[in-house]
Amino acid sequence: MEERRKKKKPSSPKPSPRIATWASVAAAPKCSTSAAPKCSSPAAPRISIPAAPRVSPPTAPQSSTPTAPISKAPRIPPIFLRDAGKWQRVSSVANERKYAFTKARSVSDQIRIQPTTVADFRSFTKFMDEEKIPYHTFTLPEEKNTRVVLRGIPVQVSMETVLQDLKLQGFNPVCVHRMHAGKRQLPLVLVEAPLSQTKDVWQIKTVCSLMVKVEKPRKSGKAAQCHRCQRFFHAQRNCTAEHRCVKCGEAHDTKVCTKESKEPPKCANCNGPHTANYRGCPQFPKLQKTATPRTTAPAKAAPAKAATPKAAAPKKAAAPKPTAAPKVVAPKANPTATKGKGGAKKTAQQRQR
Repeated sequence: MEERRKKKKPSSPKPSPRIATWASVAAAPKCSTSAAPKCSSPAAPRISIPAAPRVSPPTAPQSSTPTAPISKAPRIPPIFLRDAGKWQRVSSVANERKYAFTKARSVSDQIRIQPTTVADFRSFTKFMDEEKIPYHTFTLPEEKNTRVVLRGIPVQVSMETVLQDLKLQGFNPVCVHRMHAGKRQLPLVLVEAPLSQTKDVWQIKTVCSLMVKVEKPRKSGKAAQCHRCQRFFHAQRNCTAEHRCVKCGEAHDTKVCTKESKEPPKCANCNGPHTANYRGCPQFPKLQKTATPRTTAPAKAAPAKAATPKAAAPKKAAAPKPTAAPKVVAPKANPTATKGKGGAKKTAQQRQR
């Protein structure tokens, strides 16, 4: 019996079929829908073509030294020959001595000559000075001076004292000039110094132990006039023309004029009865003022509306004027009334009673 029990093994229960649920379906692996593998043919060998090498354009060899900045050519000022009859003499000498000039043309009663280089400019002016040929020109850029105004120097201080004091401070002023308004002297001194001292002159603090203020010269707003020939648009220092007096118009310097104040003046430019610096002279140039640009755009005008005829309003009837109420005049007392015993006045009716 015991052996039979040993031989008999307990039978394990059969697993029950598994019921599919929504969770099990979602977790189940998806079936692949790929097609059946195709037969692969042997791959053809790939042939690679080598790319052509890139050729860079040739470059200029770089120099280690830095290139110098390009400087503008200096502007050569023109020369105005005052006597057009002497142009033949000047042009023949220029051709012989090879004074180069780009062009020469007639301007009113003058000849305008434009030299090519600074050397040609100096050669022209040197020749005209030797031959005493009248002309006027302008200062070369390299020979120009810096100009400043010193404010605060009393009129009692002489210009020689100011010049000596500036030299003691280490400056080399070309000239020192007292400024004036008409005949009235001003506490302003105009100083001209070389361009090499442009920055230094603006550092001036005192002159003759007086505090001064350095300012930039202001433009007068009128055309420059030469104090030698009385013509316009150039200065006396660059003019070699004949002297003309500003008061009488004669051929002498204004400083040596002997004309009395009672005598009428004469203009050197138009021969009119006024001085040569009179602004009302017909020869005085009228400088045009440049219009300043408008910063804001002009407001646009609103489009005009079509005018609609207005209906005439009916006239209102005039209201009647109020008539004045008739005045009620109180009857006057009876002049026949007499006084009674008590002193009161009695009328005629009371007396009948």
